[in-house]
Amino acid sequence: MCKAISITLLRFRSIHFLFKPLLSLILDNSEIFVKPKTPVAMQQLIQQVRETLPFGVPQGYVCADECKGCSMKLLDYLDLELMAWEDRLQQGDVPGLGDIQRMAKISRKVYKVLDKNGVLS
Repeated sequence: MCKAISITLLRFRSIHFLFKPLLSLILDNSEIFVKPKTPVAMQQLIQQVRETLPFGVPQGYVCADECKGCSMKLLDYLDLELMAWEDRLQQGDVPGLGDIQRMAKISRKVYKVLDKNGVLS
């Protein structure tokens, strides 16, 4: 919105001359935050999950003494979900906000189980 104002004011040089210090103060000190589009947000979520959870770890490390939920099966399930979304994104499918929320919810739940089982420590 500030950029549109400055473009309009550039057309009226006399007004621009009066407001130039004010415009430079507004445009320089404010950060314009644009939310990413849903495909970009889903890709960022997938990347963050892949960096956080131990997908390439051998079964002996993941399966410890006691389990409260099978960590290996949860990792396999989440890996399949992530691969499915990576394929869908490559084909040009656009996820909705509900899809992103669902993937984030599944990832949080798997993270909590892995943390309880001591896999992440």
